[in-house]
Amino acid sequence: MEGVTSNLLTTSGHNTAPHGIQQYESPFRILDATIINTKLKKKMILDIGAAQADQGSDIYLISDLLASTLSLESREIPGVRGFMMQTADGNLTTLQTFAIFKFGVAGIWRTVHTYIRPNPKPGKDTFSLLLGLSCLFSVKATINIYENCIAIGDPVSCPKDRKRQIIRFAAWESSPHQQLMLVPGAVEISQVKKP
Repeated sequence: MEGVTSNLLTTSGHNTAPHGIQQYESPFRILDATIINTKLKKKMILDIGAAQADQGSDIYLISDLLASTLSLESREIPGVRGFMMQTADGNLTTLQTFAIFKFGVAGIWRTVHTYIRPNPKPGKDTFSLLLGLSCLFSVKATINIYENCIAIGDPVSCPKDRKRQIIRFAAWESSPHQQLMLVPGAVEISQVKKP
Protein backbone atom coordinates (compact mmCIF):
# COMPACT_ATOMS: atom_id res chain seq x y z
CA MET A 1 0.00 0.00 0.00
CA GLU A 2 1.27 3.40 -0.93
CA GLY A 3 2.22 5.76 1.86
CA VAL A 4 1.58 3.22 4.62
CA THR A 5 4.49 1.96 6.69
CA SER A 6 4.41 -0.44 9.56
CA ASN A 7 6.88 -1.12 12.32
CA LEU A 8 5.67 -3.58 14.94
CA LEU A 9 8.44 -2.49 17.28
CA THR A 10 7.34 1.16 17.38
CA THR A 11 4.58 2.51 19.53
CA SER A 12 3.55 6.05 20.49
CA GLY A 13 6.55 7.44 18.63
CA HIS A 14 9.02 5.58 20.90
CA ASN A 15 11.24 3.02 19.25
CA THR A 16 11.41 -0.18 21.28
CA ALA A 17 13.63 -2.12 18.89
CA PRO A 18 16.46 -4.07 20.52
CA HIS A 19 19.25 -1.62 21.28
CA GLY A 20 22.06 -4.04 20.62
CA ILE A 21 21.66 -6.82 23.13
CA GLN A 22 24.76 -7.41 25.22
CA GLN A 23 26.24 -10.90 24.93
CA TYR A 24 25.58 -11.67 28.60
CA GLU A 25 21.91 -10.64 28.19
CA SER A 26 21.29 -13.38 25.62
CA PRO A 27 19.38 -16.41 26.90
CA PHE A 28 21.37 -19.12 28.68
CA ARG A 29 24.77 -17.37 28.56
CA ILE A 30 26.89 -18.66 31.43
CA LEU A 31 28.77 -16.33 33.78
CA ASP A 32 31.38 -18.33 35.66
CA ALA A 33 32.54 -20.87 33.07
CA THR A 34 36.14 -22.05 33.49
CA ILE A 35 38.30 -24.02 31.05
CA ILE A 36 41.48 -25.84 32.07
CA ASN A 37 44.12 -27.24 29.71
CA THR A 38 45.31 -30.01 32.02
CA LYS A 39 48.34 -30.85 29.87
CA LEU A 40 49.81 -27.32 30.08
CA LYS A 41 48.11 -26.41 33.38
CA LYS A 42 46.51 -23.34 31.77
CA LYS A 43 43.28 -22.01 33.22
CA MET A 44 40.91 -19.41 31.81
CA ILE A 45 37.73 -17.96 33.27
CA LEU A 46 35.58 -16.99 30.32
CA ASP A 47 34.11 -13.52 29.94
CA ILE A 48 30.44 -13.10 30.73
CA GLY A 49 28.43 -14.75 27.99
CA ALA A 50 31.27 -16.48 26.11
CA ALA A 51 29.80 -19.89 26.99
CA GLN A 52 26.23 -20.74 26.05
CA ALA A 53 24.05 -23.74 26.86
CA ASP A 54 22.16 -24.80 23.72
CA GLN A 55 19.70 -27.68 23.83
CA GLY A 56 19.27 -27.29 20.06
CA SER A 57 22.87 -28.27 19.32
CA ASP A 58 24.02 -31.89 19.15
CA ILE A 59 27.67 -31.03 19.81
CA TYR A 60 30.15 -28.98 21.81
CA LEU A 61 31.78 -26.27 19.70
CA ILE A 62 34.74 -24.07 20.67
CA SER A 63 36.03 -21.15 18.61
CA ASP A 64 39.47 -21.49 17.06
CA LEU A 65 40.56 -18.31 18.86
CA LEU A 66 39.65 -19.70 22.29
CA ALA A 67 41.25 -23.09 21.54
CA SER A 68 44.45 -21.35 20.34
CA THR A 69 44.57 -18.99 23.33
CA LEU A 70 44.39 -21.96 25.69
CA SER A 71 46.99 -23.84 23.60
CA LEU A 72 44.60 -26.77 23.29
CA GLU A 73 45.93 -29.63 21.21
CA SER A 74 44.03 -29.80 17.91
CA ARG A 75 43.24 -33.44 17.13
CA GLU A 76 41.87 -35.06 14.00
CA ILE A 77 39.19 -37.72 14.09
CA PRO A 78 40.76 -40.92 12.70
CA GLY A 79 39.19 -41.97 9.40
CA VAL A 80 36.98 -38.87 9.13
CA ARG A 81 37.76 -36.00 6.78
CA GLY A 82 35.37 -33.65 8.55
CA PHE A 83 31.73 -32.89 8.10
CA MET A 84 29.66 -29.85 7.23
CA MET A 85 27.75 -27.93 9.86
CA GLN A 86 25.25 -25.22 9.02
CA THR A 87 25.56 -22.20 11.28
CA ALA A 88 22.75 -19.93 12.46
CA ASP A 89 23.57 -17.42 9.72
CA GLY A 90 23.07 -20.09 7.04
CA ASN A 91 26.75 -20.56 6.19
CA LEU A 92 28.35 -24.00 5.99
CA THR A 93 31.42 -24.72 8.09
CA THR A 94 33.62 -27.81 7.84
CA LEU A 95 34.53 -29.32 11.20
CA GLN A 96 37.70 -31.42 11.04
CA THR A 97 39.40 -31.13 14.42
CA PHE A 98 38.54 -31.39 18.10
CA ALA A 99 40.11 -30.64 21.47
CA ILE A 100 39.88 -32.11 24.97
CA PHE A 101 39.86 -30.05 28.17
CA LYS A 102 38.28 -29.71 31.62
CA PHE A 103 35.25 -27.44 31.88
CA GLY A 104 33.53 -26.24 35.02
CA VAL A 105 30.50 -24.18 36.02
CA ALA A 106 29.38 -23.60 39.62
CA GLY A 107 31.67 -26.34 40.92
CA ILE A 108 30.40 -28.94 38.42
CA TRP A 109 33.34 -30.23 36.33
CA ARG A 110 33.52 -32.46 33.25
CA THR A 111 36.14 -33.54 30.72
CA VAL A 112 34.97 -32.18 27.38
CA HIS A 113 35.62 -33.33 23.80
CA THR A 114 34.64 -30.43 21.53
CA TYR A 115 34.84 -29.67 17.84
CA ILE A 116 36.95 -26.65 16.94
CA ARG A 117 35.09 -24.16 14.77
CA PRO A 118 37.46 -22.73 12.15
CA ASN A 119 38.00 -18.98 12.14
CA PRO A 120 35.05 -17.58 10.12
CA LYS A 121 36.98 -14.62 8.64
CA PRO A 122 40.38 -13.13 9.47
CA GLY A 123 39.99 -10.83 12.48
CA LYS A 124 36.36 -11.86 13.08
CA ASP A 125 36.75 -14.72 15.58
CA THR A 126 35.61 -14.43 19.20
CA PHE A 127 36.03 -16.40 22.41
CA SER A 128 33.02 -18.70 22.39
CA LEU A 129 32.00 -22.12 23.63
CA LEU A 130 28.72 -23.78 22.71
CA LEU A 131 27.53 -26.42 25.18
CA GLY A 132 25.25 -28.81 23.30
CA LEU A 133 23.12 -31.79 24.26
CA SER A 134 26.03 -34.04 25.23
CA CYS A 135 27.12 -31.46 27.82
CA LEU A 136 23.62 -30.92 29.14
CA PHE A 137 23.14 -34.70 29.37
CA SER A 138 26.44 -35.22 31.21
CA VAL A 139 25.50 -32.73 33.94
CA LYS A 140 21.91 -34.00 34.12
CA ALA A 141 20.64 -30.53 33.18
CA THR A 142 17.06 -29.47 33.74
CA ILE A 143 16.20 -26.33 31.78
CA ASN A 144 13.42 -24.02 32.95
CA ILE A 145 12.83 -21.56 30.12
CA TYR A 146 10.12 -19.56 31.91
CA GLU A 147 12.27 -18.95 34.99
CA ASN A 148 15.48 -18.52 32.91
CA CYS A 149 17.52 -21.07 34.82
CA ILE A 150 19.27 -24.42 34.48
CA ALA A 151 19.78 -26.94 37.30
CA ILE A 152 22.98 -28.96 36.87
CA GLY A 153 24.92 -31.65 38.72
CA ASP A 154 24.45 -35.34 39.42
CA PRO A 155 25.66 -36.12 42.94
CA VAL A 156 24.33 -39.69 42.74
CA SER A 157 26.31 -40.76 39.65
CA CYS A 158 29.14 -38.27 40.09
CA PRO A 159 29.90 -37.76 43.83
CA LYS A 160 32.35 -34.94 43.04
CA ASP A 161 29.30 -32.83 42.10
CA ARG A 162 28.25 -32.89 45.80
CA LYS A 163 24.88 -31.22 45.06
CA ARG A 164 22.79 -29.81 42.22
CA GLN A 165 23.32 -26.16 41.40
CA ILE A 166 20.86 -23.70 39.89
CA ILE A 167 22.27 -21.18 37.42
CA ARG A 168 20.08 -18.13 36.81
CA PHE A 169 20.34 -16.09 33.63
CA ALA A 170 19.40 -12.63 32.41
CA ALA A 171 15.63 -12.30 32.54
CA TRP A 172 13.61 -12.23 29.32
CA GLU A 173 9.96 -11.33 29.08
CA SER A 174 7.15 -10.81 26.61
CA SER A 175 7.20 -7.44 24.91
CA PRO A 176 4.20 -5.23 25.62
CA HIS A 177 4.40 -4.05 21.99
CA GLN A 178 4.59 -7.27 19.94
CA GLN A 179 4.41 -11.04 20.29
CA LEU A 180 7.17 -11.89 17.80
CA MET A 181 10.00 -12.39 20.27
CA LEU A 182 11.00 -12.02 23.88
CA VAL A 183 12.93 -8.95 24.99
CA PRO A 184 15.52 -8.51 27.75
CA GLY A 185 13.95 -7.67 31.10
CA ALA A 186 15.76 -5.95 33.92
CA VAL A 187 19.41 -6.92 33.66
CA GLU A 188 20.04 -9.86 35.96
CA ILE A 189 23.52 -11.20 35.33
CA SER A 190 23.83 -14.98 35.67
CA GLN A 191 24.47 -16.05 39.19
CA VAL A 192 24.72 -19.33 41.00
CA LYS A 193 21.94 -19.94 43.49
CA LYS A 194 21.89 -23.02 45.68
CA PRO A 195 18.61 -24.97 45.56
